[in-house]
Amino acid sequence: MPWYVWAGLAALVYLAYVSWRYRMLASAGAAQSRGRYDAAVGRIRSFLRSPLLPSGRSVRAFAHTQLADILYDIGRLGEAEREANAALEQIGRGPTAALAHLLLANILTAADRLDEAAIEARKALTTCGRPELAPRGRAYLICQMQAALAYVALAQVHLRRGDLDLARADAADALQRDPGCPPALVLLADLARRQGGFDEAIDLYAKLVIPDGAGREPVPERAAVAGFGIALGLEGKEDYAGAAQRLSQVLALGLASPSLHAVAGLELAVCMAALGKSDEAGRVLADAEPYLGALGENRELRAYELYNKGRLHSHLREFEAAVRDLTAAAEMAPGPNLLPEIYYALGETFREMGDAPRARDAYAKAAGVLPPGHFSEKARQRLGEL
Repeated sequence: MPWYVWAGLAALVYLAYVSWRYRMLASAGAAQSRGRYDAAVGRIRSFLRSPLLPSGRSVRAFAHTQLADILYDIGRLGEAEREANAALEQIGRGPTAALAHLLLANILTAADRLDEAAIEARKALTTCGRPELAPRGRAYLICQMQAALAYVALAQVHLRRGDLDLARADAADALQRDPGCPPALVLLADLARRQGGFDEAIDLYAKLVIPDGAGREPVPERAAVAGFGIALGLEGKEDYAGAAQRLSQVLALGLASPSLHAVAGLELAVCMAALGKSDEAGRVLADAEPYLGALGENRELRAYELYNKGRLHSHLREFEAAVRDLTAAAEMAPGPNLLPEIYYALGETFREMGDAPRARDAYAKAAGVLPPGHFSEKARQRLGEL
């Protein structure tokens, strides 16, 4: 056989190999969307280990970024940070670099490294460029969306620090860039809920499920986030039956995100216990347990887990277990956002136990958290009753 035939066959084999490897990278995204996170991680790492792939830095940067996103979603923050930095070593500017900076900002916020998180969010703003100078078309829209997400990342830092006015201002900047930016709407809804504006929060969450101008319905994950948020608003109004119905619908969607599945399951268990359905609460909690590992190294989500388990025990009148979990939640919480709710729940538990001195101490802690919010005001009311 002539040499050029052999060369042609070798080239075809190599192209088939490269095509197979790139299909592996694409299949990782499909595995992630179905919640098969271990499979997705394995496929991307296999792709990155491939020695014979073309040395396209942008492709490798994208793979590292995709891997960082998956690891962040399952709470493996240290690994996620390494992968995001690896992406930035491959490529320093453009949409992929901006995405890597955004991921780093979210990872560092979850790790309570807020100064570093703010730096990465600002880098994302400068890396994706100034949208007003970008050419119109697809590149312009991507730039606008990434700028909006960078402002949301900054808002999350301010929210973790308790700077509510700065968080609102950054969320407003995000909505100027991208009027339908889902994370900005979620952040504003969360701010409203924490201040007792439950109807406003429900309205903001409902915007996530309004079809766009082309009549396209939102993806299931957006519908799940909206349903979860609406349930929190209903729970804040003590409409536990309505909240339970919403949370059941959220879990029925078959969520890809294990962390969302975990927190939705915890909230549903609390609602069932509040409704006096203790057996159903136990079953829901058991269903949620396999997903709790996805909360990983995220201290805020871990504190949220302990807070809800404490509330569940309190509704079930398992008071010693409730005090244990709520106390651990207060110690775990990285910032002021969740503390009023935790201390108020602890005060309610002590009140049910007939322990007025410890109830008064817990209510005072809830009332003293800055910035003040809905549960701070409720705690002050309780103090006036004791």
